[in-house]
Amino acid sequence: LNLLSAVLLMVSFAPFDCWYLAFIALTPWVAALDNPLRPRWSLLWSTLAGTVFWAASLYWLTWVTLVGYFALLVVLSLYWLAAAVALRVAMRRFWPMWIMLPLVWVSLEYARAYTLSGFPWFNLSQAMHSRVGLIQIADLTGHYGVSFFVAMVNGLFADLLVGPMFKRANRSIRPRFSQKVGIVSVVVVLACIWAYGRYRLNQATTAPGPVIALVQQAHPISLTGRSQSPEDILESHLALGRKLVNANVDLVVMPETMG
Repeated sequence: LNLLSAVLLMVSFAPFDCWYLAFIALTPWVAALDNPLRPRWSLLWSTLAGTVFWAASLYWLTWVTLVGYFALLVVLSLYWLAAAVALRVAMRRFWPMWIMLPLVWVSLEYARAYTLSGFPWFNLSQAMHSRVGLIQIADLTGHYGVSFFVAMVNGLFADLLVGPMFKRANRSIRPRFSQKVGIVSVVVVLACIWAYGRYRLNQATTAPGPVIALVQQAHPISLTGRSQSPEDILESHLALGRKLVNANVDLVVMPETMG
């Protein structure tokens, strides 16, 4: 379950961009934490899941510095361990995961962004970059609000999987009260996010002003050399820029790595 979460979370981000998997990626991991018989193994596997996720996501760092790569894996995996410890405490008190998981996860995202010069990469919100309507709330809550909602959905699914899903009352089977509250809360938050996203996207946000053109080509940065020479890359950008001479453009912006 821990390794499944690591894989699901990894493919939620670019270049795979399976954003919808982010809403269930943490659920197996949380379910695996609910192990009353071997709690230490739960924490160990949680840390290993974090190590697998970061090792796969930051593979490119091995081309730059192996020492830095392994040191970063250790530091970043500790955040998964911290989250696991906090959630285990919450589980022992029967606190609902639909509220505890987003609180814990987003708090650690915030801490990671400012600790040791900061590493604000691979936050849950970044998997939603293509969901324009969903991320409009970022102008009110910052991107942490988007992460909070994604973690909230994961926590709700975890609540529905961990422990008894139903209880008997008056010879009928009914959902547990905390699960009802979680379902209603997620639906209400989703409705608010959707309504606000529609409102913002339907606003007229343009005004008269300077005309700016952006010249940007797909020449990836490489540590081992590019297929094209710097002179060719520079000339290709300049050639596109010349086409804008008579286009009534006030400013032409080009990338700093065009050469």
